[in-house]
Parts: sequence; structure tokens; C-alpha cells
Amino acid sequence: MTDFVNSRKDHDVVFTFRDITVPKVISIRKRICPNKSAGIDKKNVRLLRLAAPVIAPSIVRIINYSFASGTFPQRWKTAKVTPLFKKGDASDPSNYHPISVLTVLSKFIKRYVHNSLYDFLQVNNLIYS
Repeated sequence: MTDFVNSRKDHDVVFTFRDITVPKVISIRKRICPNKSAGIDKKNVRLLRLAAPVIAPSIVRIINYSFASGTFPQRWKTAKVTPLFKKGDASDPSNYHPISVLTVLSKFIKRYVHNSLYDFLQVNNLIYS
């Protein structure tokens, strides 16, 4: 079995989230596809991308509060699930697979968490080559 994470003996390496900043929100905004579907919040990704320079400070406060308090808004955990037909008999439920669409702001947090964790693993040489 292959290990994908290097084991380390030095336990002084600790991962923590840094506060997200307005420039980081703007950067993340550029990398979220504008053609993504709206989630249960019905917020259009394209609209949020256009408004991000103006609302970025509010997004920063919400995300940083979420990390500082250790809470994630319940509404952002809810996804709009749509069955997508694969192939075969359309009346057979096993021929569908679910597509989950999250709220737009949860996409920001997801991207930030992914980038932060991945950078930490790379900087500390914890990813198996």
C-alpha cells in the first residue's frame, strides 16, 4: 500500500488557518468558474464575481469569524442535489448519480481551505512525491 503523506517525527509543525484577506478573496473569485450553477442560496456565481471587489470585506469578516469561532453556517452546509442520468434504463434509480451544488460562499471557503492545506503540506514536505 502506498502512503501519500510523508510521516514526520518533528511534532512542532502545526497547521493553522491564517485570516483570509481581501486580496485573497479577489484571487479566489477569479478562479471560481462563472458558469457554476446556483445553490440553494440562488446566488449566481457570475454576479458574485462581479460584486466581489465591493463585498469582499464582508466576505472576509464572515469567513474569518467562521474560522475563529470554529463554526460553519448551517445554511452553507446544505446542497442542492440533482440526479444526473448515466446510461441504461431511465426508470432504474441506480442509473443516476447525484450532483451536489453548494452555496457560492461555501465555494469560497472550500477553495481557501484547499489552498491553505495544500500549501502547508507542500511547504513542510508532507506530500509523498
